[in-house]
Amino acid sequence: MNYSLIKNYLIMPAVLIILLSGCSHKNISTQLPTFEHSSTAKLLINKHWLEGDVLLTEHPDTTVRNITLQFPAPERDDILILRDDGTYLYDEGATRDKPNDKRIFSHGTWQVVEQNKQLLLTANGSINTYDILEITDSTLVLKLNITQRSRSYAYTLYFNMIEGDEGSN
Repeated sequence: MNYSLIKNYLIMPAVLIILLSGCSHKNISTQLPTFEHSSTAKLLINKHWLEGDVLLTEHPDTTVRNITLQFPAPERDDILILRDDGTYLYDEGATRDKPNDKRIFSHGTWQVVEQNKQLLLTANGSINTYDILEITDSTLVLKLNITQRSRSYAYTLYFNMIEGDEGSN
């Protein structure tokens, strides 16, 4: 009988038990992994970006119109929050269409790509790609290009950083 083979079969489980006994559920992280963010992305993280003006440009005509006031009041105070873990929230803001509307009306994932020139927001299998026109500690300007029925549009969205808390309902 090969005693060294039996000895290895008995020692290996004992070593594994000893190694694993030091682990506890407290050490296991349930959080999303931390991402390495570019300096541009770091300007966006964990801030409350209040939507401001929305400008519409139709192509090939280059007429620019401010369409902000065409949106109902509850849509003009929405807040974008980009978290460090690569997720984002769209907060309904102070006003809502109906008092019982959820405060967080959209969420998904985000990332800065194309050499820090684009912001991707992904939700429900849909990806929106925004060109980053300007970003500072307190200002964010994005442009969303859309083509519908052979017409091209560009929406330029202005955001200002505000103080705030994340809603949970």
